[in-house]
Amino acid sequence: MEGTMDAIGNTLEATYKQMKATVTRSVDMAASMNAMMEQYLVGSIDIRIHVEGSENDSDAVRIKITVSNRSQLAVQKCDLQLNVSSVERRKPIPFELEVDSRPNFKKDTEKKNDHKEKNPKLVDSMFTLEPGKKYEWTITVEIKRMHQCNGCVEIMFPSIGTGAMLTVSHVFGLYLIHRCKRMWTKSHGIKNCMAVAVSFDGGFLRSFFSSTS
Repeated sequence: MEGTMDAIGNTLEATYKQMKATVTRSVDMAASMNAMMEQYLVGSIDIRIHVEGSENDSDAVRIKITVSNRSQLAVQKCDLQLNVSSVERRKPIPFELEVDSRPNFKKDTEKKNDHKEKNPKLVDSMFTLEPGKKYEWTITVEIKRMHQCNGCVEIMFPSIGTGAMLTVSHVFGLYLIHRCKRMWTKSHGIKNCMAVAVSFDGGFLRSFFSSTS
């Protein structure tokens, strides 16, 4: 009788160890698949930035943000935001933002937001990036401090497998030349001649010197 009980106990122990190993392998496989899926989605989100000087306000710059979903899957519950920080200490810098144009998303909820506020989000609610689609925002950013700083556009969305928040970011420079204008006056030396003033915004000058270097 005692031998029979020992045999049953050994069998149960072996079965338990086998089940534990199987569950462990399944968990590891699921974690690996989730990690691969997260890496795939993060690598499929592309953010492009184009910065140019504002035509009306030397303190402001216009920024065009293009977000593309190059995957075959819809990325749901996305959020998009812009941050500005100093180059040296990476401290946040306050700014005012006005959204000139944005994509027309189907939103579950709407909330009223002033177009111009400090460090606002670029969207009113969560949105979905459809597979193979491209989305564009055009914004005007006004920064009171006249020194070089960095902008960072971040898009955040939950992992399909774990629900953990994933982030794709793009850091870009906001240079002083984006926020100034160059002007000169040319006179032909003729009496009563009208002077002609010509100005170029910083974005044009930067692109000009980049193309000639």
